[in-house]
Amino acid sequence: MTPSLADAARRYAREGWRVFPLKPRSKEPLTEHGFHDATNDVGRVSHWWTETPEANIGLLPGPSGFVVLDVDGPEGRAAAIHLGLFSEPTLAVLTGRDGGVHLYFRKPADLRIGNAPLASHLDVRADDGYVVVPPSVHPSGARYRWDKADVLPLPPEVVELFRNGAGPRRATTLPVGAPIPEGTRNATLTSLAGTMRRRGMERDEILAALLAVNAGRCRPPLPEPEVEAIAESVARYAPADAGRVPVRLETRDSEIPPPEPEEPAIAGPTPAPAERPIIRVRDELVPVTDEALAALTAWPTSNLYVRGRTLVQVARSDAAPRHQWLQRPPEAPVIVLLEVEALQDRLDRAAQWLQPKRKKLVPARPPEWVARQILKGRLAWPFPDLVGIIETPTLRPDGSVLDQPGYDDATGLLYLPNSEYPPVPELNKGTARQAVDALLDPVCDFPFTNDASKSAYLAAVLSLLARDLIAGPVPGFPVRAPVPGTGKGLLAACISVIATGREPAITTYPEDDAELRKRITVFAMEGTPLVVLDNCSGTIGSDQLAAALTAVEWQDRILGASQLVRAPLRTVWLLTGNNMRFARTLGRRMVVIDLDPKCEAPEDRTGFKYDDLLSYVRYRRPQLVAAALGILRAYIKARQPRPAAWVPMGSYEAWDHLVRGATIWLGLADPASTDDPKAARGKIRAEGDDDLERIDLLLSALSEVFSTQTFIAAEVMAKTETTPELKVALHESASDRKGAFNAKSLGNTLKAIQDRWVRGRRLVRVPKQPGLKRGAWQVETRPTT
Repeated sequence: MTPSLADAARRYAREGWRVFPLKPRSKEPLTEHGFHDATNDVGRVSHWWTETPEANIGLLPGPSGFVVLDVDGPEGRAAAIHLGLFSEPTLAVLTGRDGGVHLYFRKPADLRIGNAPLASHLDVRADDGYVVVPPSVHPSGARYRWDKADVLPLPPEVVELFRNGAGPRRATTLPVGAPIPEGTRNATLTSLAGTMRRRGMERDEILAALLAVNAGRCRPPLPEPEVEAIAESVARYAPADAGRVPVRLETRDSEIPPPEPEEPAIAGPTPAPAERPIIRVRDELVPVTDEALAALTAWPTSNLYVRGRTLVQVARSDAAPRHQWLQRPPEAPVIVLLEVEALQDRLDRAAQWLQPKRKKLVPARPPEWVARQILKGRLAWPFPDLVGIIETPTLRPDGSVLDQPGYDDATGLLYLPNSEYPPVPELNKGTARQAVDALLDPVCDFPFTNDASKSAYLAAVLSLLARDLIAGPVPGFPVRAPVPGTGKGLLAACISVIATGREPAITTYPEDDAELRKRITVFAMEGTPLVVLDNCSGTIGSDQLAAALTAVEWQDRILGASQLVRAPLRTVWLLTGNNMRFARTLGRRMVVIDLDPKCEAPEDRTGFKYDDLLSYVRYRRPQLVAAALGILRAYIKARQPRPAAWVPMGSYEAWDHLVRGATIWLGLADPASTDDPKAARGKIRAEGDDDLERIDLLLSALSEVFSTQTFIAAEVMAKTETTPELKVALHESASDRKGAFNAKSLGNTLKAIQDRWVRGRRLVRVPKQPGLKRGAWQVETRPTT
């Protein structure tokens, strides 16, 4: 995912780099004093890019610790190779020009380097002048891109040239690197060619540079045809990155920002196969449909999948159907139902359609009836089942790492990486604890009320990354605080950015359960990984949300249609709000994250470790993802030991066994404990579950009015006219959606709380007996000992 120019500029400034704005799609400075205005003041940088979000980024290399060599054209490359600049890959920028590259080297601290070129087409930028850095846009429209590697020191020969006052001269007059002896010539030239190919150089450019090295350094030179063969062989490979950044578990580093890859393309509709089969349009329903399906199956990038017994395709959120109630992260992959028109488009790309006309076969469009027959007439399709889409590596049920882009047969997941990730490290219990410290570092300034809330934050991150490893539902994670401005939304965004690389899909909490069910259906069909129910207030109670938090599959009718669909429900739910409380059965489904700034105006707080937290998290997330997956693998390798004192979280056994168990194994507080009435689920039970209060209020009022006598709903309604306490209890516990209560809503409430013990009382249905009215109830009291 390519970061915004503003985010990149702030990130560079935090690293101590001196940056300044350039005009959009230009190399011309935007500020009055040009590169003399360059600064690493994050506040000033933020101001510049707030005013001009599309400004390109200029960098003053010398004060930032670099010498940048601008290599341009075959002459520049030949000179760079003569000087040993391509012997090992160093950090580089691929410019918007064809083959242009900026090589970054560490600047000697005791040396001032001006702009004197080292050779023709080999310019220097250090203490004077500036360079353009990614993700700036070249005037041609192409983006500058990082080519990742460690920053190397300048070769000694080049340092000596600068100390002696380098100036314009031809590359052929420059001193060359060490001789290449017989026996190592092929390997050395092949290595050099590979480095140049990774930089995006073409065959002729590579050959010209290799010939120069061969003539100047090989002892004796190889025959020219052998050099040509090396260039020809290497040029067949696609340009590749120069390696991966190693995982770092320390909490802060000054690592050079890695390159941000372009958004991975979603397959389809893509170019059709070179040899498309011919399908003749005729009145033969089954054969024509079979031929159409065969053509689609033979097209490997048709982007067709089966989900919820329907055909679907994958699109980006900007192209997916829009919902007024939902704020999706831009460019996120979503699963979209396949419509007739979209299927006709793919049929046209997958095959040549011909129909008879005047005794000839002429081109035709795929008939609509063929598309409808495929969509509605078939009960099975020859396309892969799509469980979900992921943009971050994950673990398979067998503990192996899923990190290869594309569709994974073992899991049914489509992996479309939105960043580059280091390998998942092999950790033990000790090093896994270091990984935990790295994951807790970004949230060090959040005012967690207790250790269990901090553990719950970590559990939310692990739950998202391992969602498809958990064979069951995942609890909800409410982020609560007593006052606005505490950072609830920021923490939810931080969790989402770490685990998914994107800010979360956000929607409000609808009061209407039917509306909420429709929204849940959309999330299930689209494969939405994370949803934030934002700005929840008061008491939250919903049978539909409770069902979604314990379901692994969801079935409902599509919004605006009569079609019934069934799809996996893998969404993780976060809720944000002030003083949230939970009604009905929601409380037992929550792992709460409580924040309390203990001040009147928390939005006025200052002195944070990371002023722009989300930008920092975006920068560090590849390492954080690897650390989190390393934690889970270490716990799995240790055979997932359970704590001695273990109270399972009902309905969430698989989540308990992996995520909750891992946090406790590492010495953190139990995120779902019930022991402490001031933390975790114990706090929800003691303070936040309004069910207990309302049921207790109703049972107390019924017991006061009827004692141990039997009663029916109509008798209860009649007593409300003379018993204010009973009327209040019914308002609290038996109101319908309009806030009123009647015999029907009371009957539903009595059925809902039947047989549930609350503080020594329960409501029981009395068996039908002679003299008793139908549907009679009785309050039963538990004997005291």
